Amino acid sequence: MTLLHNPVIRGFAPDPSMVRVGDWYYVATSSFEWFPTIPLHRSPDLAHWEYAGHVEGAVPGDSLAGVPDSGGIWAPSLSWDGERFWVVYAIVRSVGTPYFDTDTYVSTATEAAGEWTAPRRIASHGFDPALFHDEGRLWLLNLQNDHRPGGRRFAGIVATELDRETLAPVGDTHLLLQHERLVEGPKLVRKDGWYHLVLAEGGTGFEHGVLVARSREITGPYELDSRPLLTSRDDPSLPLQKAGHGELVQLPDGSWVLSHLTARPLNTPNGPRCPLGRETAIQAVTWDAEGWPRLRHGGPHPSLEVDVSTRPRPEVGCAAAALPGPEDETAAPAHPGPQVQIGTPTPPRPQAQTGTPAHPGQEAQPGTPGQPHATIQTAVPAHPRPQTQPGTPSHPRPEDETAAPAQPHAAIDATAPTHPRPPTQPGTPIQPGPHTHPGTPPQPHTAVQPATPTHPQSSEQPALPRDPLGWPWSTLRAAPDPSWADTTARPGWIRLRGRHGPESWWAHSLLAQRITEHRAEAQVTVEARPTTFTQAAGLVLWYNTESYLALDLTWAEPEGEEQRGQQWQGGGRTVLSLVERDEGSTRQVAVVDIPTESAFTIGVTVEDGVARFWSLGAHGVRTPAGPELDVTRLSDDHGSKLRFTGAMAGIHAVDLVGAAFTADFTGFRLSCG
Repeated sequence: MTLLHNPVIRGFAPDPSMVRVGDWYYVATSSFEWFPTIPLHRSPDLAHWEYAGHVEGAVPGDSLAGVPDSGGIWAPSLSWDGERFWVVYAIVRSVGTPYFDTDTYVSTATEAAGEWTAPRRIASHGFDPALFHDEGRLWLLNLQNDHRPGGRRFAGIVATELDRETLAPVGDTHLLLQHERLVEGPKLVRKDGWYHLVLAEGGTGFEHGVLVARSREITGPYELDSRPLLTSRDDPSLPLQKAGHGELVQLPDGSWVLSHLTARPLNTPNGPRCPLGRETAIQAVTWDAEGWPRLRHGGPHPSLEVDVSTRPRPEVGCAAAALPGPEDETAAPAHPGPQVQIGTPTPPRPQAQTGTPAHPGQEAQPGTPGQPHATIQTAVPAHPRPQTQPGTPSHPRPEDETAAPAQPHAAIDATAPTHPRPPTQPGTPIQPGPHTHPGTPPQPHTAVQPATPTHPQSSEQPALPRDPLGWPWSTLRAAPDPSWADTTARPGWIRLRGRHGPESWWAHSLLAQRITEHRAEAQVTVEARPTTFTQAAGLVLWYNTESYLALDLTWAEPEGEEQRGQQWQGGGRTVLSLVERDEGSTRQVAVVDIPTESAFTIGVTVEDGVARFWSLGAHGVRTPAGPELDVTRLSDDHGSKLRFTGAMAGIHAVDLVGAAFTADFTGFRLSCG
């Protein structure tokens, strides 16, 4: 038996779709407006997970430019037909409208980390599609959307048989089920002569759940179970909230598990918020005397710890990867832990790098094959920490008019005072090397050779090729391109060329990594010489274009002079500008003079729902860069609009006029836990 600790994939990893292939379990999760598209994780034992690649080319044209926040790829469904992986997904191009404007695509691959076929468009009834392989036949499941005035945006679950080769419809579309509550995310599993339809119920907020229906025929009629298989909606004391969107998977010994999404809220004066986003969890399942699936531990509530009948594998501590750069031996992580030099030889069997270590107090992050000359810092607390508790429901999915009334939730108080933590002492900033002035074209990017594929049923699989801008880095609406993110012009550094501002849906030069715990710290050394207020570069805590915190090097008028927009007359100064963006408003929180034009280290510490930005001065002394800021606004649960992603930490650059200003970054570190 193996003991797993939920969430097994921590931080922004929603809508998990899980499949078993030979000795490995694979999970695909939603990527929304982010690249890489459709991240894939794998595990040999359900407890320890590692990044296994992504569905490259999932977006035709490789661009989501113009797609709104929380649009893009929703709820991909992963399946295996005995020979190859299939993934089906919808690209949602309108959010908050009656139409959704979805395009549904199918892609296949013989290896999860291998080459995926060019996406082929199929019927697009709605979002959250799934494929079901049944005795050589292929079925498409989908949500039906009625956009008309007075129509239901969640108007039932439909199924269409597809030709396996052409993907053209075979016969009519069948209405499987309609329900008075919002249902979506259909998955099918066949057991003991029954087709079990597994549904996400109640919207993806605090009213979420998993409901099951069944039929003797794939096209129905379906009878609904009298109770949910999984939910946390009725118990505000549970540490795992928003539990829903599930998929049943059978283990080799015949036992069953349920993958599902969940969230870990913080309490705030404005209700519960989940800045980590929706995460991936797993529960053990049994079947009752009447043939319905039930959680093995009883009741519908998700459990933090679950025993599963897999062979335990050795654990590997892991954390987010750092920027390429010379290792700073004087830097100390916020929570002391082993450091792993990336670039060491890969062992014959890849070790799973994600999940929770052996006891509940230790929490790890999604792992990744490394980057040259970088350090991974494990973020392991010295003592077990209490689990975060939920809070009051916020936003269900759109048009969930039947959702139960909100209930008060008891939660960890994010506003409670805490004892100050000893500061992390970053090392001396790396001395700048030759610097190319703004406007210098980036150098060609070095290609990364793919690893030799191994058959998925083998437990011996190669590590993914190392890419300095690969996972855990993510980018908005397009993959990183050497024209704006270059790792070759200055070895050991990443050079970003500024483009659009941070509120753009088109071309924001941002590299970011998922924050996976409520305690986190990020820092980076940046060198830039802005000459106008339209140029900026720095460190960001990011949710979307309407919710972010940014500490940037930029230009300002001489002290005491009002903003006139006359930077071309010369003069002015380089400053650190701390900006808070919230839905409907942007404010400059602080402006701090920079004492030097050489490389400069800045950072942020996140704890108890508060972000504290700082700069590194002489002798490694941290100087606050402004007041404490509310980081819980970077969550699904804040604001008036639909929001489905999670908080990230990263680096960015802006040049609104010339699109030529460059900034160099090194030593990025993100530690969580």
